[in-house]
Amino acid sequence: MPAGGTSFPASGAPGAATAPLASGSPGTSAGVVVPPRQREKVAVLPLDEDRLFRAERAELRQILAWRLATTAPDVEVLPLTEVDAKLRPVSPRTGARCAIGAPLHRTLQNLGWITTEVTVIHGIADMDRESDPRPDEEVWIRLLGAKGHVPNAFWAGRLNVALPLPDRYRAAFATLERKDEELALLGMLSARDRETGALREGSLRLCEPTGFGGCEPATAAWRDRLPELPICFSGQDDVVTEVLVSGDGPMPRCERTGLDAPEGTAGQQEACICRALSASSAMRVRPGRRIVALHHEARDLVGKPRPRLRVVEADDNLFSQTAWDSNRTIQGGKGTSHAVRHLEVAGLDALAAPLARCAAPPGSVFIADLELREDGSVSASRLVSGADGKQDAICIEAALQHGAFSCTDDGKAAQLRIAIAWPGTSPASPAPTGSSPKANVGTRP
Repeated sequence: MPAGGTSFPASGAPGAATAPLASGSPGTSAGVVVPPRQREKVAVLPLDEDRLFRAERAELRQILAWRLATTAPDVEVLPLTEVDAKLRPVSPRTGARCAIGAPLHRTLQNLGWITTEVTVIHGIADMDRESDPRPDEEVWIRLLGAKGHVPNAFWAGRLNVALPLPDRYRAAFATLERKDEELALLGMLSARDRETGALREGSLRLCEPTGFGGCEPATAAWRDRLPELPICFSGQDDVVTEVLVSGDGPMPRCERTGLDAPEGTAGQQEACICRALSASSAMRVRPGRRIVALHHEARDLVGKPRPRLRVVEADDNLFSQTAWDSNRTIQGGKGTSHAVRHLEVAGLDALAAPLARCAAPPGSVFIADLELREDGSVSASRLVSGADGKQDAICIEAALQHGAFSCTDDGKAAQLRIAIAWPGTSPASPAPTGSSPKANVGTRP
């Protein structure tokens, strides 16, 4: 099997077919050389599967890259080492580490590459299978470009639920088949109530979630190591994280979900959490892979209302995307709802926790400007309007300095204008000042 991510030339890929030559002399059309069609570059992203451990995700990603390379000669599957080098969260100009990572597909699409999207479809029944009537699952692979899904780029493989989870994916990826039909996904509602049955230690909550809400009864067994966990979140305001654990083998396994490179603060936090959980008797209470959800909140923030934040304007070199909110207002004693279009910038909502320390009047709305360095950290903050006193301005501007955003696209500084609304009113959509092409104003027609 070729190493995952190896690029196969069109002429050498298994099953590859060369494009027919135009009429005339070989390789020419009426004496004019016809250049070969350039193949799209495909970057296979790390797998987003919380129930797989890090080494398993890395192995399966290699298998997926190999399979796409051998079944899709019309595209060039890039080596994983080349993809990973571009996914490192660093500034493109200075090499400084980004305050937070940008969405992976966004980073690579800026290079003109298309990316993989992996979706698991549950409950697909096989009526012909009498030996095991349980419904199987399917894994769908689609390619995602800057303008959405790439037409006619769809693969499917059967996930046999009778196999252990890593083996399900190995078998499905190794037998992926390209499909011609375009399929649509139906959205599903889900709920995660992690309060019922959760353990508490100060302002830390721990829950082993069930499939549709609440906590498993086995959650109570983690109490023996609960006092050791709060220190893992020292100095942080509001953190929600999950870890994957298993006590089936001779040594317990524990990793933060979705963390492909346990480096820096995230890696240190994983080591601290797993050191405590691995020593708990709860590891052996239930067999199989289990998710443990943790929510830390700084003690001085417990019970304090969080303000709502909204982007007013953002420079083009800072990644943002359009979203819609439903706002409800009371007019003449009657409630009405209307949709408001706004921008979303990754990292903005995290500012709600430090801002909750400011004693702003209920229902008050503030407008603030943030100056961001190329690495996404805040270099300056300034309150533009809304403050009635100097203390309000000092507190809010200091809280905004805690902001952390993704690196800018061009390695240059960026500006961000935001609205901050404390509970008691809906945040207005202030008319932007300046000429940013990314203004957040308007309602859906």
